[in-house]
Amino acid sequence: MGNLGFLLTWQAIRSQLAAMPNELYLIRLIHHQTGRPFPGERLWTAAQLVRAATIRFLRVRNGEGCDVYIQPYTGNQNAGYILVDLDRADPTAVEVMRANGHDPCVVLQTSPGHLQAWIRLSTSPLEPAVATAAGRHLAHLYGGDWASTDWRHLGRLAGFKSPHDGTGIGMLRG
Repeated sequence: MGNLGFLLTWQAIRSQLAAMPNELYLIRLIHHQTGRPFPGERLWTAAQLVRAATIRFLRVRNGEGCDVYIQPYTGNQNAGYILVDLDRADPTAVEVMRANGHDPCVVLQTSPGHLQAWIRLSTSPLEPAVATAAGRHLAHLYGGDWASTDWRHLGRLAGFKSPHDGTGIGMLRG
């Protein structure tokens, strides 16, 4: 089962990164029970993130109770991706997003009935104020969580478990 779990994690990470390409990604590990970040944040390329040693490291930290978060990184600007946290949204929110032309490049199920959608608004970096305003607007339109609308908000990385309930973070689209 260990090899199958590793393979599934590797495939999920590859799928998410392919659906939201960027030069660098910020990865943050936060211990679920204490809320403390794992020491040191790191910037990774897609190639580095799919290396076996990296995946093993992240899987061990996840098994120790850390949530694994990702953000496409572009320094002091937003990389053009907006996270819409749909934890309390209508189950049809993603369909409505698509119908309105806000087609998510990635949709993750973080637990039953809880979704995160990444929408690519621009292939060029966005100013923080513009990205935050866009995030708030999208959260308002689709019933997303307003607390998750800032320009550099982190989302879950696919292929890992949510330590609070053991649910796997699965890609629904990407």
